[in-house]
Amino acid sequence: EFISDEALGYIGEEGTFLSPSALWYPVMEGGKDFAYKINITYGKGYEYITAGDRIRREEKGDKVISTFQFLNPSEEIFLVGGKYIISESDYNDIKIYTYFFPEDEDLSDGYIDSVKNYLKLYEGLIGKYPFKQFSVVSNFLPTGYGFPTFTLLGQEILRLPFIKDTSLGHEILHNWFGNSVYVNYESGNWCEGLTTYLADHYYKELKGEGINYRKEMLRGYNSYVNEGNDFPLKDFKSRTETFTRSIGYNKSAFVFHMLRIELGDEKFFTSLKEIIKRQSFKVTSWKDIQKIFEEVKGESLDLFFKQWIEDTGAPFLNLKNASYKKEGDGYVTSFTLIQDEKPYMLNIPVEIKTEREKIRKVVKIKNKEAAMNIKTNDRPLVLTIDPDADIFRHLHREELPSTISRVIGDKNKIIVLPTGGEKKIIDTYKNISGVFSEGKPLIKNDVDLTIEDIINNALFIFGGLNGNRVLEKLIDKLPEGALIERDKVTINNKSYEGEGYFTVLTIPNKFNPDKAIMIIIGFDPNSIRATGSKLIHYGKYSYLAFKDGKNIDKGIWETKDSPLIVNLGKD
Repeated sequence: EFISDEALGYIGEEGTFLSPSALWYPVMEGGKDFAYKINITYGKGYEYITAGDRIRREEKGDKVISTFQFLNPSEEIFLVGGKYIISESDYNDIKIYTYFFPEDEDLSDGYIDSVKNYLKLYEGLIGKYPFKQFSVVSNFLPTGYGFPTFTLLGQEILRLPFIKDTSLGHEILHNWFGNSVYVNYESGNWCEGLTTYLADHYYKELKGEGINYRKEMLRGYNSYVNEGNDFPLKDFKSRTETFTRSIGYNKSAFVFHMLRIELGDEKFFTSLKEIIKRQSFKVTSWKDIQKIFEEVKGESLDLFFKQWIEDTGAPFLNLKNASYKKEGDGYVTSFTLIQDEKPYMLNIPVEIKTEREKIRKVVKIKNKEAAMNIKTNDRPLVLTIDPDADIFRHLHREELPSTISRVIGDKNKIIVLPTGGEKKIIDTYKNISGVFSEGKPLIKNDVDLTIEDIINNALFIFGGLNGNRVLEKLIDKLPEGALIERDKVTINNKSYEGEGYFTVLTIPNKFNPDKAIMIIIGFDPNSIRATGSKLIHYGKYSYLAFKDGKNIDKGIWETKDSPLIVNLGKD
């Protein structure tokens, strides 16, 4: 049975996937928060797994019996089976397994080593792993699930080399948050934001790249969320469309980042350990989390949680009247911070670069305007507000590079199809245009596009100079190292032309800088078909190049200006 392309129940030669929605086990009226023990009897050549500890695996003739038990409160049971080879190892007192198909058995050692590294990382950071085992299980269906004690990854996903460095750790961390500290979905799913912060963001932070990940999250929010689709974190339950991820994952992750700045590392991680200690196998709300953070900090965080969890939106900061003067043996830098929209209570990092050093301060604001003075020993040269992207906020236009997400996420957009060039290429563009249907953009031919259309919309321009007649009007100011010619596209001074190549460039709309334009050029029908549907997964990038459907170059245009950076050293 499939509903919305997601399998609820499947039994076939290649394997078994049974979700609770398939009603494969007895459910008592009002029955929830149950413990369970399952005996699974099956023929040799298959292996089965469910959440919990495997306490027995016994072969009897041509049959195998595996027994699992989950003695903590549970609301659901998933059962997975396949023609698996099981590999096994240990980390301290924790059993680690992989359930992989024979053709992927050589991946087991790498996955087991990665699991050990993540267990070591998180036990050091937040405390003892809450279960006795963890398994990585391959699925014949394209899934990416995390359950108590195991993660179920589609076979093709499992083979991707970067999964061990990204998604695997995220799913292991869910065994602390989500699979043992349960989520009160009615009051808001806090779990995905915290897991994103301590996994995806934390791995970047360990490499010194946390600022880049935070900027990426801010760009995603600014691209996909608007007044028409915004909602408070207390209403987030699960990811559905792209904008829901920008709120439920990105904004929520920033809440925990700002809490960490508010409390400091020691009290922040003490709070997380206390959440795990008190709330393991209990349904946990934002209010429960707030209470524990307040106890550890020793003061109320009511306003903090109200503005970030119960309200919609984000602050918008402006910097005015920045100057400095000599005072005694040092200097005083003066400036005014202005919140152009509803004022928030914020702890804002400020950096002043002087002739000899960089001075960091955190200033507190809560009103629409706040005048600040910061003393330095040496002459100030550059003033920067929020230098490391530590505050969740709306970005200024100058801080937003043109990216795929800005075009896809715009609520007003038009797909512009070419009328020139080869018919088979024009038809292929038409066929793939449906993958950009998020928000139901208008579709027009190039000859029908008006100047009002260009000014008021984000644009998908399909086809190069040989095909799309509006392109020439829009590309007189391409980024440095980029060039579009009749039969060739150059990105980062690398040229692409001929069969198999497919390129994407995003640029600002010169008629309206608040809008972005995506130029999509494939050099033959096969390259367009092989690549077009993938673009929605590359939202954070400004440009892409593909060869035969494989990505060979990608990146984000650099933004050099920001209204929150002032050069004080100018004469």
